[in-house]
Amino acid sequence: MDPGGSRRPRGRTATILACAALLGIAGGLAAGYRIQAERPPTPLPALAAPLPVHAVRSAGEAGRAPVTLKEERALRMEGDLRKLLLKPSGGDHETLEPTIEGGVPAVDNWLSPIDFAREFVYDDGMFEALTRAGIRRVAATDRAGGDRHTAIRLAQFWPGTGAPAAGSRSCTATSGSLP
Repeated sequence: MDPGGSRRPRGRTATILACAALLGIAGGLAAGYRIQAERPPTPLPALAAPLPVHAVRSAGEAGRAPVTLKEERALRMEGDLRKLLLKPSGGDHETLEPTIEGGVPAVDNWLSPIDFAREFVYDDGMFEALTRAGIRRVAATDRAGGDRHTAIRLAQFWPGTGAPAAGSRSCTATSGSLP
């Protein structure tokens, strides 16, 4: 140690560095705020989520009570199943002749549940099984194109009904071809 020399006080360097860091942060914030304040405001983008179905109402519906969950389910059940049938493609065209052996031609793209049950290979008791399962309606179309024959069936069942009772035959149809 130097007996006559002066000692530097402890912490002076740390204090200078802390003050410099504080001034740097404050200066950066002030400069950023000034730059942002000079810019014109930009509008926010539209929300990506669509509005809920019940929020959009026409002027005539404004006084009507909101749709209950039960009514909403009923509205979904009442949709036209025929709109869900596949459109003919690749040279196929709708035909009035049934594609499935023993089948009945669909009337205006509708098939009765009993006619639908007759189209199954093992149709003994199939109507009863479909009734227990809660069949409601069947949209149907038959297509032909070249050597291809296609039957499309879209069956709707009542909600809350289970599958066919244990021991009943499967509800799977196999398609045949026209003679």
